Amino acid sequence: MSSSIDQLGKKGGFVKGVGVGLTYGVLFCAWALLLWYSGVLVRHHITSGAKAFVTIINAIFSGFALGQAAPNLAALAKGRAAAGSIISMIEKVAASSKQSDAGIVLPKVTGKIEFSEVSFTYPSRSNMVFESLSFSVGAGKTFAVVGPSGSGKSTIISMVERFYDPTSGIFTTNK
Repeated sequence: MSSSIDQLGKKGGFVKGVGVGLTYGVLFCAWALLLWYSGVLVRHHITSGAKAFVTIINAIFSGFALGQAAPNLAALAKGRAAAGSIISMIEKVAASSKQSDAGIVLPKVTGKIEFSEVSFTYPSRSNMVFESLSFSVGAGKTFAVVGPSGSGKSTIISMVERFYDPTSGIFTTNK
């Protein structure tokens, strides 16, 4: 078992080494081409040495900036994919509910949920979950509560379900 893990580690290390080596090889070849071409332009008096130097530095720093941005571009692509699946799910649910002919036909739903300057603190904690939160959602509307962990998403839903009351402000559900 140990030897297969060692072999897997060696193969992984080899692949990473080749990948990093190729990356730096392409980088250094690009720099060499840039320096050579700058030299040709300066030698033929098409540009000055100062302009060529500034261009070389700009190209190098631009390459570094693009390299630093690459992981963020992957995160943006993941976000777009997640948003696409959520949007298709919302559209699918809406389409399927309109196509159903079976069951009881409910009367038109009216009312709204409204948070007006609502603040909330859990009784067991001293830190405020949210402060001066205001929004309203009309009947039949689709909405989403998004935010980082600990920003109060679940607390808002718990307040709508009447598990909690606001510390201050007005929370109403009009029928």
